[in-house]
Amino acid sequence: ALTRQLEFYLSRENLSMDAFLVSHMNSELFVPVELFLGFGKVKTVLESSGDDEKMGLLQAAIKNSDKLVLDGTKVRPNFRLQRTTVILRNIPSEAPVERVTEFLFGKLSIAPDQIDSVRPDIGDNWYVKMQSEEAAMRAIDMFRGAEWEGRKVGARIKSESLLKQ
Repeated sequence: ALTRQLEFYLSRENLSMDAFLVSHMNSELFVPVELFLGFGKVKTVLESSGDDEKMGLLQAAIKNSDKLVLDGTKVRPNFRLQRTTVILRNIPSEAPVERVTEFLFGKLSIAPDQIDSVRPDIGDNWYVKMQSEEAAMRAIDMFRGAEWEGRKVGARIKSESLLKQ
């Protein structure tokens, strides 16, 4: 029961809505194991245990899971964030979406089924959401040397957040 509860807390679905837990994660997604001692359902499961054994029971529950990774007194979910958004620079924000899409498909030969969405942002930036991280990495390679109306187009992968935007 304890393992399943910890797996739930650190699942993609829960983390996408749990700003408190995400705020305690470091850049590698680790969170202190002791943080869970304050969670209601964990307290209930561990209420008959002595203070000294609670941490050991939490660590044992984490070790029992293939969905969690224990590193001493820290735990993280056993998944990677998929970085699927490409940020394009030097394409005017007011350019028609259809024209930018044509640029992606025509000049850069990106397959239409590899793109989920294309949208402008402020400062002549565009966000291109790709089907997968691999597709995003291939797209970055295709942008090397690409130009839009004589201006070199910059491209990079956007860091993804666990929280729903």
